[in-house]
Amino acid sequence: MNHKTLQERLSNTPESDWIRDMKRYYAIHGHFRVEDIEKLLGDPRKGIEVASRACLEKHFVGG
Repeated sequence: MNHKTLQERLSNTPESDWIRDMKRYYAIHGHFRVEDIEKLLGDPRKGIEVASRACLEKHFVGG
């Protein structure tokens, strides 16, 4: 699949119900609900694991 095909598929994909609800809530209240932001961005109180420790060590320890 090339970039153009992927872009076309994504632009033709309908919004999910929770996205429409989030937009509707914002239009009424002027802000987003915390649970909607967490769905989009993840929980800011939790860390993000980008790789296993062994994988990271090989990049930083020279192994």
